Amino acid sequence: METMKRYTNPHMHKAGWRRKELIVFDLDGTLTPSKSRMDREMGILLSKLLGQKRVAVIGGGTYEQFKEQFLPRLGAPRNVLKNLFLFPTTSTSFYRYRRGWRNVYRKELSPADKGKIVAAFKRTLASVGYRNPPRLWGRVIEDRRTQITFSALGQEVCAVLGIGSALRASFVGHYNRETSASNTLSKWPRIG
Repeated sequence: METMKRYTNPHMHKAGWRRKELIVFDLDGTLTPSKSRMDREMGILLSKLLGQKRVAVIGGGTYEQFKEQFLPRLGAPRNVLKNLFLFPTTSTSFYRYRRGWRNVYRKELSPADKGKIVAAFKRTLASVGYRNPPRLWGRVIEDRRTQITFSALGQEVCAVLGIGSALRASFVGHYNRETSASNTLSKWPRIG
């Protein structure tokens, strides 16, 4: 019993929980599968939490992605939405609910900075020998206005392949075998 007390997270106790004013979640892979809609159970749990605490949700996707995969399944009453803070594109923008969702700030990249970032991506991809695969699912380089994002198979690959699908599992296994077997690609990260 003493060991259990020593390793128990003090923040999980009721007194510790009551002191927390803000709970922060990542969207993809935490509240929802990557680029997929939040399930109903998570929506119900999050709605209950919003009745007690302020909640911030941070994600790499755009606000439009939040509207598509997160907000429709939330189902929270409007009176608790004041406790929800959305931070799309890795917190380079911020939305809160005030008689509708309102943008508080958006730190957009200048056209010059976007050009430099895209050019750097292209130089880097050329230097490692990347070529677009025969089939893409969306854009490889996406301008999200506040960030530029790269996806080797296209931005919509997760939605098309489905998280946890047999096709995705096959792709992950093939990718990991290929990158392990190749001297050039052996330093690339494994995915799972």
